[in-house]
Amino acid sequence: MTCEGCSNAVSRVLNKLGGVEFDIDLPNKKV
Repeated sequence: MTCEGCSNAVSRVLNKLGGVEFDIDLPNKKV
């Protein structure tokens, strides 16, 4: 994940799972 578009794609997938908490930190390249 190196761009906001990629992080948005990952966010959409994780949100569909339900019951999953996550935070995306692009500068540090961590989820």
